[in-house]
Amino acid sequence: MAGRRSKPLSPEDIRRLKEYRDARRLAIPQLKLAMDAPFKWQVLVRALAGDPIWELNHKFIVEWLDVCCPKKQASLFDGKAAASGEREKDAAPGEPTPDEVVQRERV
Repeated sequence: MAGRRSKPLSPEDIRRLKEYRDARRLAIPQLKLAMDAPFKWQVLVRALAGDPIWELNHKFIVEWLDVCCPKKQASLFDGKAAASGEREKDAAPGEPTPDEVVQRERV
């Protein structure tokens, strides 16, 4: 007789969930309420520890993270390059940068 199928959260998902919790200073039961999760808060404790959790709970957490805590995308144009006046890699030499467009609109 097989038990329930389970799997652990990925390290990236655990990191995102911990960042959300730390940013809002939530206790585990408060995090469960913020998520409006259908499972007990002990499941979140196991998930954050990297232990396997039931697949339905895993799916709920991952979908909630995708909606509330989207993955950060790497920027093609970082702050250092912006400060030095460099252009984006994809911008053609004659095209204005987004900052130049905003400045023109303000004038």
